[in-house]
Amino acid sequence: MKNYEKFTDEELKDIYIMVKNDEKINIEIELEKRGLHDFIYRQKNKNFDKIREQIIIKKAETLQNNFQMIKKIFIIIVGIIITIVFLVKDMPKPSGYYYEKLNFEQQPLQINLTNSPETLTIKGINTKKFRNLSIVPKAEYKITARVASKKRYYDGAGDLANYDYALVWGKYANTDYMKKVKYRQNSRWFLFQTSDTTLSVSDILRNSANTHLIASNKNINKAIKKVKKNSIVSLEGYLVYVKWDSKHSHNITWNSSLTREDSGDGACEILYVTKIYYKNKVYE
Repeated sequence: MKNYEKFTDEELKDIYIMVKNDEKINIEIELEKRGLHDFIYRQKNKNFDKIREQIIIKKAETLQNNFQMIKKIFIIIVGIIITIVFLVKDMPKPSGYYYEKLNFEQQPLQINLTNSPETLTIKGINTKKFRNLSIVPKAEYKITARVASKKRYYDGAGDLANYDYALVWGKYANTDYMKKVKYRQNSRWFLFQTSDTTLSVSDILRNSANTHLIASNKNINKAIKKVKKNSIVSLEGYLVYVKWDSKHSHNITWNSSLTREDSGDGACEILYVTKIYYKNKVYE
């Protein structure tokens, strides 16, 4: 065996790479003596570094993909949590339950008030922009009807009465009649259209109303938002006269109709809602 002790490790490695196979055996022994087993293994396996590099790259890619997947899952979970929190926060809380069927065949119940109580208040809703707000009840009112149309408004009174319901009761609330008459809303009005000449326009008007809804509190406001078009709902509260000052105008008045016999401008009901019956739940 040749004496390789005089060579450095690096020189020995170079010799090992260059010499013939029979010489390599002796050099291997010297390299092993010096603890350079890893070098021998790599030389015998020429693709070792390349394979190792590919494995490292693949592992890195896998880790990156896993990280991206975890990131996506995390974002989805956070989104779901935020959505659930938002929905729960926006859901009204029922104060009770009812199990009898709501009867939309009957006419709205109205009891006019001769001595109106003090101005009604709104709890939990920001009405600061309605300066000197006055809500005077003129009649107790209860109506069970189908919501033929529902519209959200963002006009000057939008923060006071977010929604208008086009309410239909009596026989016209039955599904057969609902197919014959089309209802829509615009600019705080409601309109209807029918091609059935056997239907009485005046009778349709007597059994329908565009109703501006003022929520008495935040929970009622959420319930008003929750009610769906074409569903049956029962509303209780007061028909009111409303007055306020805005930033640019004074003595703005909004007076409810007190009869179902009128039509046109001023014929809408303005209902201050204190209770809602909807899908077996009572909201107050």
